[in-house]
Amino acid sequence: MIRITGLVVLAAALAVPALTSPASADDAADEATYSGYHRAIRAAELCEERNFDQDAHAKMAGVIDEKIHYAIGAGRRLILIEQAKSEMGKVVEDKGCADTSVQDALALFHGDLEPALQ
Repeated sequence: MIRITGLVVLAAALAVPALTSPASADDAADEATYSGYHRAIRAAELCEERNFDQDAHAKMAGVIDEKIHYAIGAGRRLILIEQAKSEMGKVVEDKGCADTSVQDALALFHGDLEPALQ
């Protein structure tokens, strides 16, 4: 039987935030930008009944990657995407597509991401 000491548990607990939260202000800004774009995509899906295929997602990802200077790793990206989709879904469900935050997200989509789809 393997025994886990309190020190090992403490070390593991301290390591988890480092894996799940941004390390610096620049990282936090990149993550906020990344999440904002994915909220915008979700708003377009929900409020404009848009369906994006793999090619469209790849084009939008290229725009987003340039905005964040390719600074976020793949695992963290997946977490941020799921959070952003969930957040926007909740706002649309609770407040509707006319909500200011949804309209701001749609404006971001139309201004920055939609041109890449042309």
